[in-house]
Amino acid sequence: MLLGLLQVILLYAYSYHIAKQPGNELGSSPLILLVYLAIPVTAIYYPLFFIGKAFSKFRLAVVLIAALMLTYATIA
Repeated sequence: MLLGLLQVILLYAYSYHIAKQPGNELGSSPLILLVYLAIPVTAIYYPLFFIGKAFSKFRLAVVLIAALMLTYATIA
């Protein structure tokens, strides 16, 4: 599970780096970035909801981080 979380963080970091390149369509809107990342991020987060205890601290932390990322993307 930690590898999945690391993969999500690296995916966001790489996408942010790509979005900063001049003339790239990812840099035009954070909404486009969310659309391009929706499927891989969902594929990584989806198993977290079906493995382990229902109210584990790790699961709640992952959900909180995902909510913070979504909030940041909509505000930016």
